[in-house]
Amino acid sequence: RPAPEAKTAAISSTEKTDRIIFAPATSTTSGIEYDPATGRTALHAATLKSLLRYAYSVNPKQIEITIPIDLSRRYDALIEPAYPSLVHVRMLLRERPDREFNMTTSREQRTVPVFWLERIPGSEEPLKTQSAKRVIQNAEGRFRGRRATMADLSRFASLVSFKPVLDRTGLQGTYDLDL
Repeated sequence: RPAPEAKTAAISSTEKTDRIIFAPATSTTSGIEYDPATGRTALHAATLKSLLRYAYSVNPKQIEITIPIDLSRRYDALIEPAYPSLVHVRMLLRERPDREFNMTTSREQRTVPVFWLERIPGSEEPLKTQSAKRVIQNAEGRFRGRRATMADLSRFASLVSFKPVLDRTGLQGTYDLDL
């Protein structure tokens, strides 16, 4: 029978930890990959404003940077949270630019117009997904979703319209979408 100390050491070695890797971009094609099962998120060729937009769920036009910094530089970020949660991923991403660029962030409330997605009355239900794996990619005004939800589509529409977009379709399934 192992000693109590050995048992404690074995348990602590299997604990999960958060991991974030932040580096200069290796490509020029921007994009985001998110795996909801693990929470693993990869941001490719993202500008500082893109990183902040993803971290805080805000429109890039709402971001004001008052420190002297090259906003054209691009970065790759890999976030592997200890437990799968988009909220946790965003929290980890919020901490890193603050440390990396020696900056602080602040938020203020404003009233903005809101759009919503609706189904056209009498329209057919979209075809359900045929994909085995969930993949959400959005870059340069294009959206590609496999096993995507209408919430995914409304988040993309928010990014390209620079305004909040709410899902009022009532569709609960997953779909393969290319826009």
